[in-house]
Amino acid sequence: MDLADLAAVKAVAELGGATPAAERLNCVPSAVTARLKRLEAELDVALFRRRSRGLDLTEAGQRLKDYADRLLMLAEEARHAVAGGGMAGLPVRIGAMETIAATRLPGILGRFRRQAGSGARPIGLATGTTDELVADLLRHRLDVALIAGPLDHPALASRRVWTERLVQAAPAAGAETGSDGLPLPLIGFRSGCAYRARAEKLLREAGRLPVRVLELGTLDGVIGCVAAGLGFTILPERVFQGHTGPGIALTPLPAAAAEVEVLAAWPRGRGDGLAEAFAAAAEAA
Repeated sequence: MDLADLAAVKAVAELGGATPAAERLNCVPSAVTARLKRLEAELDVALFRRRSRGLDLTEAGQRLKDYADRLLMLAEEARHAVAGGGMAGLPVRIGAMETIAATRLPGILGRFRRQAGSGARPIGLATGTTDELVADLLRHRLDVALIAGPLDHPALASRRVWTERLVQAAPAAGAETGSDGLPLPLIGFRSGCAYRARAEKLLREAGRLPVRVLELGTLDGVIGCVAAGLGFTILPERVFQGHTGPGIALTPLPAAAAEVEVLAAWPRGRGDGLAEAFAAAAEAA
């Protein structure tokens, strides 16, 4: 097993087939297929399930893919370290929930860079749901991420940086049904969003599930749809600053349901100093 084998596993897993993986790796599809077959023979285990339109990882393949992510990242770091530039040329890969990216993140990044001074590394940004960001941390695709708690995973370290207070935002007109006569849908981000999960839990406890969900990818889209009377949402009160108007009414949630801790999280034992510095910047911003 070598790094080229691991790169082939990673590419096929992410792209779903040998042909697109070969394009990424700048080789022919038969070379990718040959590497996978040799690797499966060496390990005596199937790494992929063949299907009519591509390849899917087996359970063993997923375990190897997770190691491949980490080893390939370490190899890239090693290249930078021995080339004389140290880590300076590698970006700090930061993840954040959409609600944070649209509100607090610019100030956090500014403080983080000022703290680093002349030694500041480039910054790479990614947004996603809490579940997506946790998965990327575990696969070492991110160095640190701002997520909604709680977090309990032995491979990840975390630090509380602030507490959000959730509110319900609904059309100010007070209508509980749409023009179709059905209850207004919940407007939120895709599954894996901690705030959507909290909203669905509250609706379940109130006996209001199942409920229609209108999924959107941006905070502005969620707020705009609420203002247009298309549904309601549950999000941190802070995101509505400057957005509330005649179209939106905010309602506090019960104290026990309203508070959500925001955490800075990172892979345990990797870049702890850098992650702690980012967490400190987030806490102070």
